[in-house]
Amino acid sequence: MAGHRRSRNTGRPLQRRTRSVNRRRRLDERMAAAHTSAERFAAAAEYLRSALAMVPHHLAQVAAEQAANDLIERAEALHSANLRRL
Repeated sequence: MAGHRRSRNTGRPLQRRTRSVNRRRRLDERMAAAHTSAERFAAAAEYLRSALAMVPHHLAQVAAEQAANDLIERAEALHSANLRRL
């Protein structure tokens, strides 16, 4: 039922306490099922996106900037390596 909360005496942890474990489990499943590096990258990006949604905005902003900068540096290295082969 929408809005219904379990009583505390069920013995099961609340969803907010198991959410990160479930997200990590889903990442492991997606990584195992991935056949290409692009699928692995997409799974990792989705995991990062879910982590950014769980933390306060200022922490998410810093982490997203750092991840974006790392991706750009990696892409530039690949582009320059590709230019050397031509």
